[in-house]
Amino acid sequence: MSEVENISNNKMHSTRNPLTSCEPENVMEVPIDSDLAIIEPVVETVEIDSDDTDYSADEENTDTVDIKFVDSYDCNSVVIKEETDRNSNAEPSLPAVTYNNSKYYKKQKTSENVTNNHVPGSLHRSPHQNSKNSTAAAQSSKRRRSSDGSSVPFNIKPDPDIKVERELDVTTEEGDPRWPSTDVAAEGGSDLKERLLTKYTSVRDWVYTRLGNDLVTGARRARPYDVQFRIMTYNLLSRHRLHKHRQSFKNKQEDHLSWPHRLEAVTREVTFVKPDILCVQELDFNEDNTIDADINELMKGLGYICYAVKRRDPKMDGCGIFFRESVFTCEEAVPVNLWTDSQDNVEALKGNTNVGIILRLKTVPKQLRLVVGTVHFKYGKDKELTRLAQSALFIAELRKICKETFPCIFAGDFNLEPYTDVHRLIVKGTLKYQGLQHSTGKYPDCIFPAEFGLADNLMLRPERNFKHGSGKFSHDFGFRSVYQYREERSLYLGYAPPESEVTAYQGKWVNVDHMFYSTAPCKWDSYNSIDGRYEKDLKLLAKWSLPSASQIKKLGGLPSLICPSDHLPLAAEFVLPSSS
Repeated sequence: MSEVENISNNKMHSTRNPLTSCEPENVMEVPIDSDLAIIEPVVETVEIDSDDTDYSADEENTDTVDIKFVDSYDCNSVVIKEETDRNSNAEPSLPAVTYNNSKYYKKQKTSENVTNNHVPGSLHRSPHQNSKNSTAAAQSSKRRRSSDGSSVPFNIKPDPDIKVERELDVTTEEGDPRWPSTDVAAEGGSDLKERLLTKYTSVRDWVYTRLGNDLVTGARRARPYDVQFRIMTYNLLSRHRLHKHRQSFKNKQEDHLSWPHRLEAVTREVTFVKPDILCVQELDFNEDNTIDADINELMKGLGYICYAVKRRDPKMDGCGIFFRESVFTCEEAVPVNLWTDSQDNVEALKGNTNVGIILRLKTVPKQLRLVVGTVHFKYGKDKELTRLAQSALFIAELRKICKETFPCIFAGDFNLEPYTDVHRLIVKGTLKYQGLQHSTGKYPDCIFPAEFGLADNLMLRPERNFKHGSGKFSHDFGFRSVYQYREERSLYLGYAPPESEVTAYQGKWVNVDHMFYSTAPCKWDSYNSIDGRYEKDLKLLAKWSLPSASQIKKLGGLPSLICPSDHLPLAAEFVLPSSS
């Protein structure tokens, strides 16, 4: 079945002077009014990332689509209301102009043989995909924009993402049985929860890379000592924060926010994905600095060992990493305080309580090393400088424990959107921040003083003389993001974008949770790599796809009957190749 994308029409608003027809001999020169100006609509800005933000107000608004279940589950009749104009005095808009998205559709390859896959499991646990799906990866070229704006074809490696199931349309479509003619979350009935879970599972399918697809279909075979594992990152929504900011979730049902209900949903998510490593943010702690008894009992019963660090008082939550003791053992654990005391002269880190934690793990079968770090960066629209300082400090700790040799996974709640300054530092490996503009001003010439001991190449307290004060950060991890941010990437390439993937609601639907993995620099000129890197000691096999804003809104938003947190979990599958 071919992949379907819903591209919204672009409406162009302009002010025109009507021209009256006249005979040639009666033509006369008409002076142009000097006061004539094009009036552009003013877009209302939304202040996000404050503690008083009402996360539920806009996400509950689904007036644009009226949907209703029918007893026979016949979805051929769909009623869609016209969106009401908020400004009654606004001028009537001109007829819609259809966006020419032919280039985008040319970019897509259709696959006539696509099988459904709704039950994720690790590649070594159960087969997932028919070998015919491998035809979907047969893309040989893409297009880029030259400096003069023209499209220039060039050959690159085929897109590694192989869709196991076609992506859902971003709006209700007649005849699609998976999107019935009503919002599922607005419908009652005893089987509401099962129906919501069915839709949620259909949206979040597993997408395999070429290597992952080859291993599933048997086209390639893993070596005996290769270690395949699954990793998941999840912001659980701390009970203490939920109680403190209960007003932010005022439109949510009380029973959906109760801890027993949320614990049941967290258990379902974890047992469904079956991760070998689980990174957790907003993990509740007790007064004696031990992790919450319910979470501890749950994870211990599933065979996990936990290392966790609490934020400093008065906060009662923190970050933790759980891993299966049958798969990994821990060689070293490093808690990372993303704040400084008053005596430290780092203004960007003062007054914070954020933490992170790093583990160096060793596989049980063949002692392969893997470094995993999870963080919860500072929250706030005006905290770019703080997040930049926190990311630099955490990456420096990662470099220290990785020892320049071990593969690394960096995941968590970063509270930053794709292609922002801190995101560019992580994935590009360099950022010239000196004098760079951000939301509240400009970055300073130097963030860390020399006595702090952080070099510009993000090494902590190097033994030799180090470069400092250049106004630039850099590292050589070569981080790649598991998730490719469809909307932003398509806009960058010049194509009409599909609806963006989201992980949370912060005054608007955003993607602030991320998962990065390290790569190695290419040593061969013939290796066709966009970023000049390749997957050496850590190879991506699959990712758990994310829903769009319209899809998750139809399921009740966040949190809801089936989603226990205000964030969605991320998950991916990797392989650690053995050296022999």
